[in-house]
Amino acid sequence: MKTFKTKNDEEWHEYRRQHLTSTELRDLHLSRTARQWQELREQKETGKRWGGNDYTVWGTGREPKIAIALDPTLSRTDDDYEFLGVDSRLRYNPNPQTIIINESDGRLCGTPDLFSEDGEVIGEIKTAKHQFTGGKFHDWCPDGYYLQVQANMWHAGAEACVLLVEYYKEQDGKFTPDGYEYQVIHYDPKVVEDMQSTAAEWFAWLDGTTPAWMGEVTSLEDADEVEDLVAQLADAEEKAASWSDLAKTYKKDLLKLLGDSYAGNHAGYKVSVSTTKDSKTFDSKAFKTAHPDMYREFNTKTCRGSTRLRLTKVVN
Repeated sequence: MKTFKTKNDEEWHEYRRQHLTSTELRDLHLSRTARQWQELREQKETGKRWGGNDYTVWGTGREPKIAIALDPTLSRTDDDYEFLGVDSRLRYNPNPQTIIINESDGRLCGTPDLFSEDGEVIGEIKTAKHQFTGGKFHDWCPDGYYLQVQANMWHAGAEACVLLVEYYKEQDGKFTPDGYEYQVIHYDPKVVEDMQSTAAEWFAWLDGTTPAWMGEVTSLEDADEVEDLVAQLADAEEKAASWSDLAKTYKKDLLKLLGDSYAGNHAGYKVSVSTTKDSKTFDSKAFKTAHPDMYREFNTKTCRGSTRLRLTKVVN
């Protein structure tokens, strides 16, 4: 297991800025959007970083107390958690955390909250307000945490991760612990393989090869404009569909009153109703089946192609 021990928090942040971390790889993999990728790239280039909030402050402060349940070497008081005995090899990784470097690609790194000296097992500590209910990859672990621990196991060469979550109650801005639970998450080679592809795509993009799915969105400004336009278009289409349905209802009600033939003026509009006679149309599908050779012979007219834009709602 390849590691790097930083001297202080500033050096720790700078090292992570110059590498792709497990958390960042998780986010890139989960959110394959131009905005997500452009924002991370800007953060890497400018050194900007998120300052956190009350929830992250609480979680960071609780971490060494929770680690007592997993690391038998940490000193404890009567009020602390008992050692769970899941794996006695685990050792807490205090701030500034030792960084685990991927041995096959030094551009990747992770900082598990605990790890064994041999790298065979790691540990991760989380705090949460709501109970874990699983996701796409695991029946208990949320997708984001699952991908993060998979990336950390990949970097460390570990086969398992002990994921422990402490729940909390929040009232009037104050947090209190409310029990915990844990599970052992095993290394998932298929998921890691997919994340490796995402990492390769990220580094290729930094070198100048834009992913096909990103299209022509090559800057954060472009990503912002696309986000705004898509949101406006989606809103317009939703309203148009709603008004279209309402118009169909009004037409149906009017035809019930006016019948199949009518002319008159109402509410400032000339209203007319007419009904066409039944007619026959050419069944090209049936003709193609019955006479395929003749169909191909006369199917020579070229229709000009067109560009279509369609929005499909993403469901997480």
